[in-house]
Amino acid sequence: MRQHQVTARQIAVEVLNRVEQDQAYANIELAKLLRRAQLDSRDRALATELTYGALRRRSLLDLAIGTACGRPLRQVAPTVLNTLRITAYQLFYLSHIPAHAAVNEAVNLVRRMGEGRAQGFVNAVARRMAREGKPDIPPDTFSDLSEQLATEWSHPAWLVKRWLSIYGETAVREFLPINQLPAPLVLRVNTMQIDRSQFLARLGRQGISAQLGPTPEAVIVDAGMKPADIPGYAAGWFVVQDVSSQLVAHALNPQPGETVADMCSAPGGKATHIAQLMGDCGRVIAMELHAHRCRLVKATAGRLRLKSIEVRQGDSQVVPPDWQHRFDRILLDAPCTGTGVLRRRVDLRWRLQPQDQKELVQVQKRLLAAAAQMLRPGGRLVYSTCSLEPEENQQQIAAFLIDQPEWRRGSLDHLQEVAASLTAAHPEVHKAELQLLPSHESDGFYLAVLERNS
Repeated sequence: MRQHQVTARQIAVEVLNRVEQDQAYANIELAKLLRRAQLDSRDRALATELTYGALRRRSLLDLAIGTACGRPLRQVAPTVLNTLRITAYQLFYLSHIPAHAAVNEAVNLVRRMGEGRAQGFVNAVARRMAREGKPDIPPDTFSDLSEQLATEWSHPAWLVKRWLSIYGETAVREFLPINQLPAPLVLRVNTMQIDRSQFLARLGRQGISAQLGPTPEAVIVDAGMKPADIPGYAAGWFVVQDVSSQLVAHALNPQPGETVADMCSAPGGKATHIAQLMGDCGRVIAMELHAHRCRLVKATAGRLRLKSIEVRQGDSQVVPPDWQHRFDRILLDAPCTGTGVLRRRVDLRWRLQPQDQKELVQVQKRLLAAAAQMLRPGGRLVYSTCSLEPEENQQQIAAFLIDQPEWRRGSLDHLQEVAASLTAAHPEVHKAELQLLPSHESDGFYLAVLERNS
């Protein structure tokens, strides 16, 4: 793409094409293309809205396109299909864009992007969608409830079917719409640098609307803001971290002077929270496999002015001999399917496949076994994921306790008040574990506390 020719709609289609080819993550590709393009703030916002809107509403948009064009969508070229998706999104959800403008832009766009032969097709389909509007979805159109909800809320049907069997219809109907909303921008105040009330007052003096979150350090601000534009970013007054993620360090409850391991640390939010709770007194070993992710942790710790964090590159599944029973506390925020954060990672729902979980479950199991070797007797381990899947969460912990008879469940009693304020806390099987479902207040998340017998 040549910079002077790029439009907001073209950027959106380019991102959607790359995501569909499984060659890029939407947030990374969008940020890259926006950096290259010379767009004003309004067009940047439009490119972002069209990209994420088309991903969030893809099932319904495809239903409308399929009805209007009368052919299987697999027969439509990707660029043409994604142009029609962002056009349908404008027609159905963006009332400030006139229908005739959306249609004309679609015809011009396919020509600019090398699909000139499809101009007539795009014009006809777009005009029909403009006339007929957003399609109604009669329940009897679908073979079962999972297919209906999957189309209505644009999630894979196989995943919705799983969730219905695990959580029931009421809960699933509550959190599917949550996944369609932009996630709140939650900050964790770095109390080593500034008190939360002082930070809130500084935001108020700058005219920034903010409110207290349910954890002791949480502040929620306008989701449209860039973190780097918020007062105190360079000074290390805060880090972006969801409420659910902030619960993890509190569950670990690290103490000053202890030696703590964060086994899968990047980008460093939890490691820096641990150091903060320790008063930056002790050692936090932040472990990461890849060099570029190690750099992220170092950058976060440096910006927050925390000195107790040591970043170590290496495979956390392999325990060095001198790390046997070395750590007082360990956090294992394990790699997972990420099904609790689909509102943040909008394209992930279309990447996930049923078989993806099997390999991740084995990685989680090996990481837990490594943690068992590293923790000293009497120490505490917190296992967490941003997943809603029992195989990665409750079942993983139950299997670990069978394999490790010298371990027991710990307690989360000190977090019950905070957890109770999060409206989507799922009924707990044990007081040592918590499953959060996606809600307006927090992402979907799981955590469990384990202790090694003295």
